[in-house]
Amino acid sequence: MAIPVQHPKIDTYGPNNTWVSGVVNGPIVGSIIVDTGALGAGDYDFLCSLGNSSLQFSPCVLEHRDSANLITLNTIPIVTEQESPQHLIGRITLAANERIRMVATAIAIGTVRGAIMYRQIG
Repeated sequence: MAIPVQHPKIDTYGPNNTWVSGVVNGPIVGSIIVDTGALGAGDYDFLCSLGNSSLQFSPCVLEHRDSANLITLNTIPIVTEQESPQHLIGRITLAANERIRMVATAIAIGTVRGAIMYRQIG
């Protein structure tokens, strides 16, 4: 018998949520698609979306950056094709002024759109 997996529910339109988004035409490796900017210390739930105007596979990575925005502390790979699937990232604890950003890891044809939704939970 399978045990049901429970994921944290994120109401993407709730009053305590913030969406940040970005669009880059023909990104190259290292292009920043979207960046939350410096956030306050605490626990956050994250959800991201990534899409491409062409049918091309568009790999990116979510980076957890330090407070000076100089060092990547952790990465989570994400990919998409034409649709914009949502990827539940879950809970991440941030120190003051740390950030999450989406960065292209390959050259992409077309327009790449990214969004990060977050809400502070503690």
